[in-house]
Amino acid sequence: MHLTRGDFVVSDDKARLVVAEIAALMKQGYWCSHYTPEKISRLVENSFWLGLYTNEKLIGFARVVTDKETVTLITDFMVHKEYRGGGHGAWLMACLLEHPDLKETSMSLGTQDGDRFFEKYGFERQGAQMHRAPNTPPPPPPAPLETRRRPRAPRKSGADSS
Repeated sequence: MHLTRGDFVVSDDKARLVVAEIAALMKQGYWCSHYTPEKISRLVENSFWLGLYTNEKLIGFARVVTDKETVTLITDFMVHKEYRGGGHGAWLMACLLEHPDLKETSMSLGTQDGDRFFEKYGFERQGAQMHRAPNTPPPPPPAPLETRRRPRAPRKSGADSS
């Protein structure tokens, strides 16, 4: 699977994943910041991944454990902090939910702070986990991609005070 949205790509091709890039992103997660490169390498080998890229650079990912028939456990879902708020997480989640290998499975995940985000996609809190039934109608597609605006530098006054 290889989908594009502007300059961004979501791919399930594990050959594109680079352990050092994953490790750098995982430093932003409270649950995975301690993972070693060796552990990450094993995770790449033994899990299902969707990578989110811009200009060939990994800026986000979803990692799941699944039998591709009945159950999927979302173990990691992350977008680099500099790219949050631009709809990239919404697009990555939509790609995950509609992936042909996963869309017929029930999905579960654990989160301490992401309930509002995952509720948008049909996940409901059930104890320590959030769950989503298979074939839950997909959410509407993310809004069109907009160019991220950078804050402007303050303008200097035209008058000289000397």
